[in-house]
Amino acid sequence: MPAYEAILILKKMARPEVAKALKRATTNIFNNNGLLFGIENLGHRALPYGISAHGRRHKEGSYFLIRFDSSTTTIEVLKDEFRRDIDVVRNGFVRIRPEENIECTLDEEMKPPAYRQDVKDMIEEGRRREKYKFQPKTGLEYNPWRT
Repeated sequence: MPAYEAILILKKMARPEVAKALKRATTNIFNNNGLLFGIENLGHRALPYGISAHGRRHKEGSYFLIRFDSSTTTIEVLKDEFRRDIDVVRNGFVRIRPEENIECTLDEEMKPPAYRQDVKDMIEEGRRREKYKFQPKTGLEYNPWRT
């Protein structure tokens, strides 16, 4: 199962109500076979612009970041659940890709570009590619634009 981050912006509420809204959100994730990694409170702050949601205009909100594992098919279900929740002003999901292990040695980086293997490979690929040559489709055996 891929890992995801969900950002939730909750409307301005008292602390117990915020806890209930977060519990509803995490319960939705659990009910859709998700595994929770953590919840991070990003604080209560003014929204960058006024947001209308559920018939009200919101100028402040509480930001939360939820990290979880879930299947790709359940993300649409979670988006729909959060969209219908009256305490959630905005929600967003981002898939977390595993970090690639890139091996980098200082010796290779310190070489001049002409001696690096990756640069040699790029030059060789450029030589192998067929260069595009303009072919006018006039039906003539000569180029009428060239004199």
